[in-house]
Amino acid sequence: MISRVRTRSHRMRAATKRRHLTGVRFVFSATVPASMREVVEILFFFNPRQPLLRSPIAETVRRTGIPEIFERHGRVWIDVPERAMQCLFVSALSQEACHPVGVALFERQTFDVLTISHLAVNPDYASQGNNRSAGLGVLLIRKIGEIARSIRGGTRVQMQYREDCFLRVGDGF
Repeated sequence: MISRVRTRSHRMRAATKRRHLTGVRFVFSATVPASMREVVEILFFFNPRQPLLRSPIAETVRRTGIPEIFERHGRVWIDVPERAMQCLFVSALSQEACHPVGVALFERQTFDVLTISHLAVNPDYASQGNNRSAGLGVLLIRKIGEIARSIRGGTRVQMQYREDCFLRVGDGF
C-alpha cells in the first residue's frame, strides 16, 4: 500500500511538471459563461468516452438523479435538482481562448466524505488524447481533495463509479 501511494504521488508530481511544459494553464470555477453552454453539453452529456462507463453512470444516475444544465445571470453550471451537488469546471486558458475541458459533480454525503458523482474530461485531455500529459482527471480529483481538506471534518474523497474507492485527504493529496 505504501509503495502504491508513493508511486501515485510520483506520477502526480510528474503530471504537474508536464502540465507546465504544455504551455496551457488551467482555471477552476463553479460556473462558465453561458456562451459555453454547447461545449458543456458535449463535454458532459455527449462525451465519447461514456460507453466505457455506461453501467456505473446509469447506477449513479439511478441513485442521485439526472444532472441538468442550469443558466442564470449569463453563467451555466451542472446540478442535480434533487440534491445539493457542487459543480467544478476546469478550463484550459490559452492565448486564444478559455474553454471548459473537464467537469466534476460532487457532494458532501457524510460528515467526512466528499463524493464525486460524475467526472467528465474532454477526450483530447483523457488518457489516450493528444493532451493526456496534462493529467486532467487527476487534477480535478486533487482539486476536490483540496476542497475536502478545507472543510471542517473532511477527510476523504470517494469516486462514485468505484464504490469502494476512497482517497484519504492529507498533505500529499
